[in-house]
Amino acid sequence: MSWVRLAIIVLWLPVSLFAFLGTLQREIRSAFWFAWNDMRIEHDAMRQTWRVNRFNPEDWK
Repeated sequence: MSWVRLAIIVLWLPVSLFAFLGTLQREIRSAFWFAWNDMRIEHDAMRQTWRVNRFNPEDWK
């Protein structure tokens, strides 16, 4: 095995791990924000439904 092949094999693992972990970190951060936005959308829909269905004393006079 030549030294070039050995260098490629030895350097390939850290470079690929670094790229994979960087991508994973970005995906985890964006997954948090996607979940937060979904929760906010659901919460706004629940508030809007509550406003529409709340008790109005004028209706009972």
